[in-house]
Amino acid sequence: MASTPIARAIGMSDRRRNPPTGREVGTDLRSAAMIHAGDLVIDRERFLVTAHGRPVRLTFLEFNALWAIAEQDGRVIPYELLAERLWGDTAPDARRRLAVIVSRIRAKLDDQADVIDTVTRVGYRLAPSLAA
Repeated sequence: MASTPIARAIGMSDRRRNPPTGREVGTDLRSAAMIHAGDLVIDRERFLVTAHGRPVRLTFLEFNALWAIAEQDGRVIPYELLAERLWGDTAPDARRRLAVIVSRIRAKLDDQADVIDTVTRVGYRLAPSLAA
């Protein structure tokens, strides 16, 4: 299942028994619906981000970018993979577009802005101190 570099980069694992039990699927779905990073909570089911318990208004694209970065759990998501997740391909100006999106997310997160680390020439990651 995780035989390709992209599959491994997005956290897929081939160490699960096939097929998974109903309990495993339910647990995966529940845990995959919400990410906690310090005082930041990202709720995929409700399309809601809160910082210190207060809602943070993000656009659809900003939310999806933050989710894609946070779900890597501290691992770097390369620029190319993040662009594919957001737009379905890698445009020539993808890095610049991603930089603008991440800049806007950081501005909206205010004192939680350091939740996203830039790994120069590679991509973005959830700050190691916040990764579970």
